[in-house]
Amino acid sequence: MEKSKIAVVKKTVKYTEMTVYSDLVVKNKAKTKLRAIGVKDSDPVFVKKPSVCSECNKNIIINIEVLGACEDVLFWMCDDCEHIHLKMSHDLTEKYLVKASEYWSNPNDWKDIEKENMV
Repeated sequence: MEKSKIAVVKKTVKYTEMTVYSDLVVKNKAKTKLRAIGVKDSDPVFVKKPSVCSECNKNIIINIEVLGACEDVLFWMCDDCEHIHLKMSHDLTEKYLVKASEYWSNPNDWKDIEKENMV
């Protein structure tokens, strides 16, 4: 009798969240947009998406896109402790956040796509 071979495949799930700048702010009177969202001047820039959070060591790191900032993921965030991991330089990220801070959204204006697609 021939034994079956089982292949174990580890899948990496990508989570991306879209948000507006104002929803990220944790310090209202900060000197910079980066400081306002909790990023310190000493926080490193990650060339690749980290596999674990540099603060809490948890492994659920999500992609964050900020409305109006750029056409790509602006940074990564730990889904557990919400620590931000920069993808781009502090200066470039600050410029994008300044641009994005002028955007807003009203969730009441959003359509419920799931309900619309139900027949």
